[in-house]
Amino acid sequence: MSLATRLAWYQLLVGMVAAGVWWGLNGRAAAVAALAGGAASALISFYTALKALGRKRQSPGAMLSDFYRAQAWKYVLAGVVFVSAIKIFGNQFLPFITAYLATLSIYWFSLLWKE
Repeated sequence: MSLATRLAWYQLLVGMVAAGVWWGLNGRAAAVAALAGGAASALISFYTALKALGRKRQSPGAMLSDFYRAQAWKYVLAGVVFVSAIKIFGNQFLPFITAYLATLSIYWFSLLWKE
């Protein structure tokens, strides 16, 4: 399994755990918002990894260009997702953003993984 796929799966798992926590704290609507936040993070991360690391055997300059382009699109996608989440979830934005942020912890743990 590629690193990008592994990151996305673990982020989805953290998003589901966050949804369970929010379900217990604040009910179904909060759980749905948290699940959406976890899924958004996983999808954005997966897209970014595929775009940044997707091509094989390229020059260092091309790799750097792909990385910067992928990061720029990541920020655009995150902005669109956040604005959409505010409009869709309204007063349930806190569960959305906390689940999104919780999934980012997977990046720290991925530094400990051995492939």
